[in-house]
Amino acid sequence: GGGVNDRLLNLVSLPTDGKYVLRVEPSDGLIVGSIDDTGNYSFVVWTPARNPVPTPIDFGQALPAEIKMRGDIAVFSLNVTAAHVGQPVSITVSPEKSGRGFTSILQLLAPDGTVLASTGNGNGHAWGTEIDDFLLPAAGTYTIRFFDNEQDSTGSFTLGVSDQPITAPAALPGVAALNSAPATFVSG
Repeated sequence: GGGVNDRLLNLVSLPTDGKYVLRVEPSDGLIVGSIDDTGNYSFVVWTPARNPVPTPIDFGQALPAEIKMRGDIAVFSLNVTAAHVGQPVSITVSPEKSGRGFTSILQLLAPDGTVLASTGNGNGHAWGTEIDDFLLPAAGTYTIRFFDNEQDSTGSFTLGVSDQPITAPAALPGVAALNSAPATFVSG
């Protein structure tokens, strides 16, 4: 937001308390004496939830959430114990339920706030968004954030967390013997 042709002044931070003027102009930004269009104008001022209290979520749990206002961020907290360190975690978000345009951003933040993993999905209204098999480096409270990349869409979704223990793969009978023989290529 903040440009000449914006339909949204999106995420504008005002530097100080005080009076501000909102000026509505023609879309080309030019004001000339021949403008004779008159009519009613309306606007809305809102404060998005940019740093809400995180919703606790556990491994193996899926919770509904919502981006209620343009610019909101959905935030979850995930408690990682020593038993989870070095184990992979997958975080998935369902497609936005109404099917309207939604460009998803999903992030996993370390206990110190560092972004560890981030993924975007330009079709978050049609397909889910996922951080897949991320190895958790340390114990602590991690933060999961989800929001619309363009900060101008709202919607409902479900966010889920699963832990998948790493186990040694089981050998398939006879496969090792087949794969250990030298390969021969024949040109034809």
